Amino acid sequence: MRWSGTYHQQARGGGRDTMPAWWLLYGELPGGTVPSVVLDDGRRPAVLTVGKVWASEWLSVPQTATLHLDGGQFLFPFTEPPSRGFIT
Repeated sequence: MRWSGTYHQQARGGGRDTMPAWWLLYGELPGGTVPSVVLDDGRRPAVLTVGKVWASEWLSVPQTATLHLDGGQFLFPFTEPPSRGFIT
């Protein structure tokens, strides 16, 4: 697949209440500037790049992540996922 030149970000993760889980943001680089990610608790997880692709992952409780990319700011309000149908 050819690079599209756009920067559609994707997000993955899932945690419950106060239980830490792995979270991931990734996408294409629209230019030469590496994005940064800032979490609500102030941490700045590392951002890795390979060619025109970037990714950032971290372990935390659900919290909002702010992506700073190419002069824009994008919020990812990671929250607890809806019920998965487990019986407790």
